Amino acid sequence: MNVLKRLIPYLRPYRVSIIVTLLLGVALSSVGIMAAKLIKIVTDDIFVGKDLELLRVVPLYFVGLYVVAGVVRFIHLYILRYTGDQVAVDIRSDLQDKYSKLGLEILGRYNTGALISRTMNDVNMMQLGLTLAADIIKEPFAIVALVGYLLYANWRLTLAVAIVVPILVLISKSLGRSVRKYSHEMQRSNEEFTSVTKETLDGIRIVKAFKLESRLLQRFKDVGSRFLFTRRQIISREEAVGPVFEFLASVVVAGLVLYMGWEIIKGRATTGDFISFVGVLGMLQNPIKKLQDAHVRLQHTITACQRVFEVLDMPETVLEPEQAGLKPVSWPQPWKKLQFENVSFSYGDRVILDGVNFEVSRGEIVALVGPSGAGKTTLVNLLLRFFDVTGGAIKADDIDLRCFPLSDLRSQFAMVNQDVFLFNESVRDNVSSGQASTDESIKRALQVANALAVVDGLPHGLDSLVGDRGTKLSGGERQRISIARAVFKNAPILILDEATSSLDSKSEREVQEALDHLVEGRTTFVIAHRLSTIQKADRILVLDQGKIVEQGTHDELIKKNGLYQHLHSIQFSV
Repeated sequence: MNVLKRLIPYLRPYRVSIIVTLLLGVALSSVGIMAAKLIKIVTDDIFVGKDLELLRVVPLYFVGLYVVAGVVRFIHLYILRYTGDQVAVDIRSDLQDKYSKLGLEILGRYNTGALISRTMNDVNMMQLGLTLAADIIKEPFAIVALVGYLLYANWRLTLAVAIVVPILVLISKSLGRSVRKYSHEMQRSNEEFTSVTKETLDGIRIVKAFKLESRLLQRFKDVGSRFLFTRRQIISREEAVGPVFEFLASVVVAGLVLYMGWEIIKGRATTGDFISFVGVLGMLQNPIKKLQDAHVRLQHTITACQRVFEVLDMPETVLEPEQAGLKPVSWPQPWKKLQFENVSFSYGDRVILDGVNFEVSRGEIVALVGPSGAGKTTLVNLLLRFFDVTGGAIKADDIDLRCFPLSDLRSQFAMVNQDVFLFNESVRDNVSSGQASTDESIKRALQVANALAVVDGLPHGLDSLVGDRGTKLSGGERQRISIARAVFKNAPILILDEATSSLDSKSEREVQEALDHLVEGRTTFVIAHRLSTIQKADRILVLDQGKIVEQGTHDELIKKNGLYQHLHSIQFSV
């Protein structure tokens, strides 16, 4: 139950609503007692005593009682459910914030579908748990009130009936432990459902091209089989509470009939006593059953809380200066150089970069080339602090990048990737990235990116939606929109990561022309496999196995007859 205490900070902002909900729940608990007293009056004074005055007013009391109870119940449930929604949104917001702050090496350990499942399925389970927790807090009041009435009516009989309580407690604990064990398996199955569905939708072209539909369907069915097995175990335990409870209740009622029947025959009790006692006892079943059910089902919530807080407790490896014990400083203006000093980076036991040293002057165009896996993309990711160096340092004018607030650091960079990501929003929103803008400023950025004609051809111009990941546009059009986004940001440092490698010749020419406009006056890092696109670079760094093995201009590297010349000859050999 300790994990449930972690929810308290999320409940605290809504404490007034929660207190009101609990008070209303307690008020509802008194309805049963009032109804029992009215039933006794109806039985003894109206049906047996034939009191006409009471006959005229008691039915109105019944109506009034249940009208008030209905209004109170509506307000109680409305506040309870809406507060649960508010808490769920707060938890999901914290998860979203956490994902954005985690380093890429941490996120890379988790399947995307698994994280989505924790955000949606597990939080849904936590939200359900808030309702169950309300029952656990509220129902004891109802039980105490009803038991108090029973003790007042016949304390000996009430104590005799209470013998079944320890039996119910033992059964509930046993079933609860079993449900919690299987709940972990059920949540893992939900993760797998989400993962398979996401992979199918994200890779639908590959799925169709390689005829993988049946394979993915079978994978989905396999997950479904495991899920159904787990659900069988959980449902059988959850629903076992009802029959056991009803059996014990039937034994109690049978005993009551024998005892009260004898008392009525002997004249020591009235029919009203029996009906009101049995009526209250019947009312007592509902809170006890809800309490039992809440205890068993709360095990799902405990499991969900563990999984959600596991994510929220992940260490943030990329820290703001204050978090790392550093004094934050502003980006130097104007800055002169970027320095890579003995930079190393490892992912687990795998060394990606090993002692890289070089400097880049402001306004210089530097190209990074080398075989796949040489560390080119990692190098620029370290610049943006998507993750941090594991050795050495990257500096701007002798100031370690870790001393700059992340927002300040990343505002200095714009990026154009090979794998273009556009949000399922309008062209306007994708280009401006949510910044304040005018149509004129966006169109200027589109014009520089050779994308204005593309947008003019869309049905709603700047307000046209581009589809999920830009699927309503061609590859070249998506790339030009991403270039316009970089133009609009107007950052002094530009990163081009394989920006034209996936395009056909015509699109590549158009995009390359846009890139030529973009790099003007900017410090640029170019990652490229197509060596024809970097021959005009001021300097080319050749990486291999995490180290810089050559550097120079295109002509200088060709003359060295080293790795660069080898890569060049492979690409341009006939």
